[in-house]
Amino acid sequence: MRLEKPGWVHFWVVIFGTTAVSLLSAYLALNVFQKDPGVEGWRAALTNWDGNRFIEIARFGYGAYDTLRQSLVGHFPLYPLLIRLTHFIVGDYRISSLVVSNLFYVAAMLCFFQLTLMDRDLGTALRAVFLLSIFPTAYIFHMAYAESLFLFLVLASFTCARKEKFFWAGLFGMLASSSRFLGIVLLPALLVEYLHQKRFKLQAVRPNILYPALVPLGLALQLGISRVVYADAWAYFKRQEDFWGRSFDMPWVGLWNAYRVIVENYSADKKIFYGFFEIGFMLFALLTGAAAVRRLRPSYAIYAIGLLAAISFNSRWAATPRYLLMVFPLFIYLAGLVRKPAAGLLFVLVSCALQLYFLVHFFGKPYLAF
Repeated sequence: MRLEKPGWVHFWVVIFGTTAVSLLSAYLALNVFQKDPGVEGWRAALTNWDGNRFIEIARFGYGAYDTLRQSLVGHFPLYPLLIRLTHFIVGDYRISSLVVSNLFYVAAMLCFFQLTLMDRDLGTALRAVFLLSIFPTAYIFHMAYAESLFLFLVLASFTCARKEKFFWAGLFGMLASSSRFLGIVLLPALLVEYLHQKRFKLQAVRPNILYPALVPLGLALQLGISRVVYADAWAYFKRQEDFWGRSFDMPWVGLWNAYRVIVENYSADKKIFYGFFEIGFMLFALLTGAAAVRRLRPSYAIYAIGLLAAISFNSRWAATPRYLLMVFPLFIYLAGLVRKPAAGLLFVLVSCALQLYFLVHFFGKPYLAF
């Protein structure tokens, strides 16, 4: 679909408008704890928590400090590498991390917009970008986290696959799996996209069906780094279990553990974040996904199912609201539902309120950060 100038104007209004909302929410939240934080205060706040670990990897590599080594193994290499490369131009690691995140946020939204336009009308595509950009945890796109990079690589992979450029789809998929473990879900999704384009006729399959096999190479890179630095290729998975208490398990185990946080003797903040929000956002995603799966392109459905399975099949549900940003097909489906102004306004009000609430805790109590 060829997009006329007014469509692009509306797109950029959405991008800059939602970015302004996120940054305004961040400003209000930060000023709850710091009066006139200054430039350094802003940089420190926006690179908080995991952002500091990414920056440490960018500066010193995985094995520079013994006290940090075990915490750094949980972070994949591509995002820190891009921070380091950007630092050669910018000259400041914190600013470099924010430049990388925000550039890839814009790139991701461009890909999402154009990918959605392949199947939907302009209004739906704009709403999909809007709903994703205003989601309660969308502020993460503008901070020193790898979400915007990962989402861009996923969307770029699907865009190339839709255009039958499967080598590039596999290459972007490989980069995605070198930025987050969840990138591995692209392997079955790209295979289904390939077969869907061939109408699932085996006689139409060509050797280029092998290109999606590039996807796991990104994960292999992380395993190789773990083997060299920590003498254990599986250190990432062990770190998930030992430090975050996460291991493969049935979804009802994660549900039960989140419920226990609510009913047992935990602080009110932990009950809300690790109990109510984890359960609420997970149920929202599962119910929306179940309703959407028949209305989505098969490859999108496989990707959404795979990602939701990877998130929910855990002994402990953690950071679910943030991970849902990666499940882009849900937002395409929601964009088809939220057509009336009243529904859109309700979504905006709830999202902005929750985003401000999350940011207050992100800056004030980083151990609760999504």
